[in-house]
Amino acid sequence: MNIPLIGRQHELDSLRREFQNAARGRTTFVLLSGEPGVGKSHLLAEVARLGEAEGARVLRGQCLESEGMPPYLAFAEAIAQYLR
Repeated sequence: MNIPLIGRQHELDSLRREFQNAARGRTTFVLLSGEPGVGKSHLLAEVARLGEAEGARVLRGQCLESEGMPPYLAFAEAIAQYLR
């Protein structure tokens, strides 16, 4: 089910611009943060969907607020999933 993204057009446009920069070979890094429940995952899922529609390979990792989580776990998860 595709739930529409509401009220995040500015953020979506910014992320789409960064995706286009990366597609042109320009190094880019984006950090998305916010309170739980504000729609970060939904926004990123929409950007991933748009990127995949343009032929991009999208790697996903997840960050959870939990003590004892190893640093860079989200990156390790994304790369491990890709390698599998």
